[in-house]
Amino acid sequence: MIKAVQKVILLVAFSFSAVSVAQVDDEALAQGADWYDRMNQALRELNFDAALVHVRGQRVEPYRWLHGLSDSGQEIEVLSGLNGPEYKVLRLDDHVSYYHSMGSPYSLRAEVLDGPFPSGFFYPFAEISEAYNAIAVGGGRVIDRPAQHIRVLARDRQRYGYSIWLDKDTGLILRAATLSVDGDVLEQVQLTSLQISDHFPDNLRELKEVTRPPMVEDDSNRREVQGDWDLSWLPAGFKLLRSNHHQMAVTGQQTDYFLYSDGLAKFSVYIGLRGQGTGPVQVEGADSLYAKELGNYMVTVVGRLPFETVKRIADGVQVAR
Repeated sequence: MIKAVQKVILLVAFSFSAVSVAQVDDEALAQGADWYDRMNQALRELNFDAALVHVRGQRVEPYRWLHGLSDSGQEIEVLSGLNGPEYKVLRLDDHVSYYHSMGSPYSLRAEVLDGPFPSGFFYPFAEISEAYNAIAVGGGRVIDRPAQHIRVLARDRQRYGYSIWLDKDTGLILRAATLSVDGDVLEQVQLTSLQISDHFPDNLRELKEVTRPPMVEDDSNRREVQGDWDLSWLPAGFKLLRSNHHQMAVTGQQTDYFLYSDGLAKFSVYIGLRGQGTGPVQVEGADSLYAKELGNYMVTVVGRLPFETVKRIADGVQVAR
């Protein structure tokens, strides 16, 4: 089953390593940005019911995805995992609730739920244009619908790119592939069915009054970073979203924490005292991790970035002088 799904999805995959923005005319760049904005507008405004698969290596995760915009302008969105333990996410505007059969439900303040597509896809292209170009590169067909193909290419080799297929009629995303700096496909998300309605769905209307789990208040954000650190190198376009000092949920270790984003990619930096048995760690893949010693501290950087970028960020962390 896994091989069959991967074969279908990979039939239209090909190498992107030869793409150069210098070879692209201004019209293709303008059209790419316009299509990107059509995509995030569709994700915010359309009423749809979709099935999709998220493919990461040998792992295939199926989901059902519903979204609606009510007459009053309220967004309601539901993402449900269809394999394994029961998993569901419900978003009403900026109130996102997570339900998992293996843990207690909770709610967070966020304008986008944590799902298979990058959160940056839900915002205008202007918010990522410092670090990426969007290029319209032709048409195609996905789930028997005419599609527009755009490539979102990083302006440097410090982050991944994306290849995206959008429904030509509505601009809704149909398929997306995450690409390495050399153009290799790291993971893919593909819709397998789609129904679009002119009317707000009744099954979403019922969710407007559902009792939701308590909001998680992030008190740790009110505690200032304890150390005096200098992150001497960051890829261009990354900005600090938050920083704090908190206790790690799993290990109980106290750590200084920094979260950065360029609008599409994110990475986190953790700096805490070295524990017994701790040492350098590295993980390479679509999500990369690198941990190194810095005197009596461990510096860990993790994010959806090439391993070389994550390592360079970690190696640049110093005690401020």
